[in-house]
Amino acid sequence: MVKKRRLSRNAGFIFKAELLFSDAYQELPKSARDLLHCLVFELRFGKNNKSGGYSYPNNGSLSYTEIQFKEEFGYVSNTYITARNRLIRNGLIRQTYQGGFCRGDMATYKILI
Repeated sequence: MVKKRRLSRNAGFIFKAELLFSDAYQELPKSARDLLHCLVFELRFGKNNKSGGYSYPNNGSLSYTEIQFKEEFGYVSNTYITARNRLIRNGLIRQTYQGGFCRGDMATYKILI
């Protein structure tokens, strides 16, 4: 089983004004924004082996579980599902792997912003 760590309180990410003032972001409920921020804080900046430049090599294999979300914010399970579905519907994330087939098998996502 993969043990997920808590969010780093020192992590950061620059959100461009284009995103913050977009209709896709503005219509998100607080729970969906919280989930998006948690997924963004899972990104790790580093050297990309394919292009030789710098990027987020783990984008596409990000996961933030329902249990982590409930523990961090005190939401219920249904809130996680609706927040995730809203992020997908608004085009801010895409699910790359469904997960849930055995213990420790987590769904993974790619951030599209």
